[in-house]
Amino acid sequence: MSRRIGRLGSRLVPDQSPATDDKVVPTRTDSEQRRLLILRWVLVACQAATILISWPLWYTRNDPPLLPALPFPSVDMAIPLLISLALVLRYPLWGAVVHAVVLAASVGMDQTRLQPEVVSMALLLLTATGYRNLVLVARTHVLTLWFWAGLAKLLSEPFYEVRGPWMFEGLPLPPALDGLGTHFGAVVIFLEMGAGIFSVPVRTRRIGVALAIAVHGGALLTLGPLGHNWNEIIWPWNIALAVAAVTLIAPWTRSVPTELARSSWPLRLVVAFLALFPAGYYVGAADAYLSHHLYSDDTPGAVVCDRRRICGGDLSLEPIDAVRAPLPPEHRLFRAVFDKTCEPGEVLRIRDPRRWYAERDWERVRQCRNQAD
Repeated sequence: MSRRIGRLGSRLVPDQSPATDDKVVPTRTDSEQRRLLILRWVLVACQAATILISWPLWYTRNDPPLLPALPFPSVDMAIPLLISLALVLRYPLWGAVVHAVVLAASVGMDQTRLQPEVVSMALLLLTATGYRNLVLVARTHVLTLWFWAGLAKLLSEPFYEVRGPWMFEGLPLPPALDGLGTHFGAVVIFLEMGAGIFSVPVRTRRIGVALAIAVHGGALLTLGPLGHNWNEIIWPWNIALAVAAVTLIAPWTRSVPTELARSSWPLRLVVAFLALFPAGYYVGAADAYLSHHLYSDDTPGAVVCDRRRICGGDLSLEPIDAVRAPLPPEHRLFRAVFDKTCEPGEVLRIRDPRRWYAERDWERVRQCRNQAD
């Protein structure tokens, strides 16, 4: 079974390494294999840490309610996820496939589990397995993540006014620098978009790697124990992405056109899909988290108002204490949570900064359908 899956990874892009004296030059040097081995171990450790941090998220529960995407019977998934991660260390590609399947089943049972960090690290585990074609997919993922996450912030006015200064407040800097917080949002955007843009040309990749390390190191400082000590579920992911920058992007010596020229058309389609998929968010065709809208403050929100029209806090802003993870900011999930938890007379109000999409949404105000006792 493991051999068949291994051959599947190599068949997607036939090996086109140059040959010398009728001998094929190895596709991976020892140093490259070591870097990928380091990345796999880090990804396994960080994914396991994420699951442990959010342990109740992966169990059957009533509060917050499960939000199934498919009519699966709900079972506890934390242990199966950890077991599948252990398989990755012995059988990299086969174990990564098993982990991706278990994770997909988990999300099918509860869409609250559709968290960007677990999806991202599962994808990197699947692609950073030593096959040249799959490594290109991994590189495409991290580059597009940096670029689109920065672009989302660039297009978000609230990020400049609120989130950027808030991030700056979490940095352990001397009080004399407090005045710089007003412009910190622009700094974050430059670092994040710059990591994606500078990592494309071969000559500037080291700059891109340096910017990426600054992005994820800064995120750990401002969100970690030395800063706001908030949203622990994404701490391991930032470590994993920083390591991915060093192990995937820094040693990358081929140009993007060369990589694509050496690739089959199915792989080119995968690369194009990963690069363009986030644009679907702006027309309601892609989820915010899967489109790399992270701390950009440009995602949908929702509030629940009681009979007196007194409204509570935004459903998607803060991590849910019971599972230590936020509710993904999607209309369908706001409605699903509201339908399961509302009381007679309450109203759900959804706001969406995407003007074109919001005007076409069929229901942004929803009345509670539960009957009074």
